[in-house]
Amino acid sequence: MEEKPVLTDFPKIHCPFIRQTFDVNKEQWKEHGSGLNLRKPEVYLVVDRVNPGYEWVFEDPDTIAVEKLNGTNVKILTRGGRLLAVQNRKNVIDPLQVIKGKTNMAKLRRDMFDWYYSPKIEIFEYDKTGRNEIEDQEQFD
Repeated sequence: MEEKPVLTDFPKIHCPFIRQTFDVNKEQWKEHGSGLNLRKPEVYLVVDRVNPGYEWVFEDPDTIAVEKLNGTNVKILTRGGRLLAVQNRKNVIDPLQVIKGKTNMAKLRRDMFDWYYSPKIEIFEYDKTGRNEIEDQEQFD
C-alpha cells in the first residue's frame, strides 16, 4: 500500500529580485492610484539584484515559470514524475486544476515592474540597478 502524502504549511515565497520603494508623482497618484491599487504615492519595484536566498531561481536548470494557481503560492508533491498532491499555503487544491508545476517557485507580478505604472504615473529616481540601501524584503507582499 502506497504511503499517503502529507503536506505541511510552508514559508511565504518572495520575489527573486530585490525590491525597493520609489516615490511617484502625487497629482498623478491622486488620479490613477486607486486603479493601480496604490494606497500611498509610492511603488515597490524590482531592481537588477538577486534577493539573497533566491539564487536557485536563476541557477537551477529545472526551474520553470508557471502561472499562479488560485491566486496564491502552491506546494506540489511529485514522486517518480507523478503528481501526488497540491496545496496552497493552507488548503489542498484539486490536482485536476494543475497542468505542470515545481515544488518551490519565487513570485513575480506585473506590478513589481516600472512599465506597469509608467504610462500613467511618473516614478521619481527609479534606476533598474537600484540603490545601495537594502530595504526589508519582508514588508513587500
